Formats: sequence, C-alpha cells, structure tokens
Amino acid sequence: MALGRVGDPNEVAPLVRICFMWAPRSWYFATVLSETTTPGWWNVQWDDDKTKHQILLSSNSSEQAQRTFWFILEDQADERRIARLQRMQEKEQEALHY
Repeated sequence: MALGRVGDPNEVAPLVRICFMWAPRSWYFATVLSETTTPGWWNVQWDDDKTKHQILLSSNSSEQAQRTFWFILEDQADERRIARLQRMQEKEQEALHY
C-alpha cells in the first residue's frame, strides 16, 4: 500500500495508468495494455525502459506469495505528485547511506 491507496481490480482496463510496487520501496509507473488469459493478470508496459511484462493486478489474492501492491493513477497531476514523492524518498534513502 502506498499513501494509503490500494488498487481496485474492477477499475483496471487497457490504457489505465498504474503505480506498481516491484520490491519494497521500489514503485514504478506503467500503462496497462491488455488482459491475459489468466484472471487477474494483465500485460503492462513500464515507463522506465518500455519493456512489457505480465503482472498480477488483484488485491484479493488469498496467497501471500502472489499478493501485489499497486494503485491507479488518477490523472497527470496525480502522477506528478507521486513522482515527486518518489524523488523525495530516493533522496532520503541516499542521505541515510552517507
């Protein structure tokens, strides 16, 4: 969960913009491309390097190993706010290592 936000699987659709936690404190922006044949799994394209992956966009997985954390970006202003917060967190992390 980031900023108290949790993704709603019912709102996922092609072209929706998301913020996805790949690893602890590692959030990435992506665009949803299409559904896969497996329920809850979607094809996305990452902003950072334009690669495409299949990811689970379900907040109700019963298995902890498959649980993912993500949320939908509301608009460009929301995306800019989240990006700004990410940069601030990165700077804080860098400062802790010095």
